[in-house]
Amino acid sequence: ASDEMAGLCGFWIAPRFYGGKIIQPDNLVVAETHRGSGLGTQLLQWIEALGRSEHCDMSVLDTYTHNVKSHKLYHREGYHILGYHFAKTL
Repeated sequence: ASDEMAGLCGFWIAPRFYGGKIIQPDNLVVAETHRGSGLGTQLLQWIEALGRSEHCDMSVLDTYTHNVKSHKLYHREGYHILGYHFAKTL
């Protein structure tokens, strides 16, 4: 067995005006050696199941515009683009 971390994903649950009670996967990362193995899908599905058990209305997430591989995963898992997330360093 390897001590290598294959993947991780944080999340939080919070109310949002636009979506009711949401669960938000955050920083979903899969090691290069495990990409394409279905691990990203498994992590998302686990978080979505938790959201359902916590009576969340939706799952929302952010991803970088240049991270095209993640976009394919999220579209395949039923996510759609609602808008842009703007940021400003203070």
